[in-house]
Amino acid sequence: MHTDVAAADRMMTRLSDLLRLSLENDNVQITTLNRELEFLNGYLEIEKIRYEERLNVIQDVPPELLDAQVPHLLLQPLVENAIRHGISRMAAGGTIWILGRRIGRDLELIVRDNGPGISSASGSRPGLGLRATRERLMTLFGEKQTLDLRNRLAGGTEVCVRIPFHEEPGGVVEGIDLEKDQEAVAREATA
Repeated sequence: MHTDVAAADRMMTRLSDLLRLSLENDNVQITTLNRELEFLNGYLEIEKIRYEERLNVIQDVPPELLDAQVPHLLLQPLVENAIRHGISRMAAGGTIWILGRRIGRDLELIVRDNGPGISSASGSRPGLGLRATRERLMTLFGEKQTLDLRNRLAGGTEVCVRIPFHEEPGGVVEGIDLEKDQEAVAREATA
C-alpha cells in the first residue's frame, strides 16, 4: 500500500474546502459561473490527487461569462461522469475540457473528454447524475434549456448544456422568475 502523507494532507484540505463551500451554498440553487468553477476546481484538485498525471484538465471560459447565473452544482456531476466513464477507463489517463461561450442570448457550457465514448452496449439510459441535472434544468428553465450527451467524432464524450444567459441574481430571464424557480427547486428537493 502506498503512503503519501503530503497528498493525503492536500486531499483533506480540499475536502474541507468543498464542505465549506457546500455549507455556504446549502440553499442556493443559482450561483455565478465563477463560483461554480471555484467549487468545481476544488473537486478537480481532489481528483488530480487521485489520478495524478493521468488527469489533465483544460478550462476555456472567457472572463466576460464569469458573472453569468447558472444552477449550483451544474458542472460537477458532468465532470464526475467524464472522469468516471472516460478518464478512469484509460490506462494512460486523458483530458477533460470545460468550455464556455455565449451564443446569442444563451450560455453554452461544454464538458468533454477523450475517453472511450458511449458504447451501444452500455445502453442509452442516463445515470442518476445526468437525470437529476436534466430535471433541475427543466424545473429552472423549462423549454429554454437543452442538455445533449453525444460521442465526439474525435473520440470521447461531450455534454453540452445551453441555458439563457443572465447576469443579475434573482432576476427574470425571458419570463423565467429565477427567485420563484429557486424556491420551487428547493421545495422539490425537500419533498
